[in-house]
Amino acid sequence: MQQAMANINNAARERVAAITAGAQMDQQQAQLDHEQNMSAMEAIKASDQDIRQHGLAVQQQNFQSQADQVAQQAKAQQQAALAQQQHEQQLQQQAFQAQNQALQSQAPEQQAAPQPPTEEQ
Repeated sequence: MQQAMANINNAARERVAAITAGAQMDQQQAQLDHEQNMSAMEAIKASDQDIRQHGLAVQQQNFQSQADQVAQQAKAQQQAALAQQQHEQQLQQQAFQAQNQALQSQAPEQQAAPQPPTEEQ
């Protein structure tokens, strides 16, 4: 009877040891799963950050490109306005020169015309 009780106790101890070992393994597996999940979340956050950074870089390049286009358009408009202003000045200068030439061509005619007699004659 004592031997049967000892066998039962030994079997019970082995069973408790097996259950305890299984529980420890389950706990270790749960800890590993948690660590893997945390690593995956960190990787996702890092990739999201990379995507955001890349998106910001692309957006910044787009803004810079737009700013360059606007600057080129403004420069082209300034050049066109300057060319128009120069053209208008040339036209005014040509008109002024034509007017001077007309006056100069009329001046000799007036000098060549006979002078009316003066009272002394």
